[in-house]
Amino acid sequence: MALKSKCCKSKVKTNMSPDFINDNPKTQKIGTCYYICMKCGEACNVFSVERKKWKINPNEQVIPDKRKKIKNNIIKKEMESL
Repeated sequence: MALKSKCCKSKVKTNMSPDFINDNPKTQKIGTCYYICMKCGEACNVFSVERKKWKINPNEQVIPDKRKKIKNNIIKKEMESL
């Protein structure tokens, strides 16, 4: 799932702010995350871009034959004899 910014619709990076006094940002594991837009460089809201998922792969579907089926047609001579 790709996250994009709502302001510029570009990629975002995550940044973690320290929640407590004397938190070392290099070793902290818990904090408040926020997203920074790569284009404008400001904190912004994000939305997720989801890809369509198919239940059946459309490339593997069997396409029926579009040619007309030849049925037992009667020729003109047979029609005249009837």
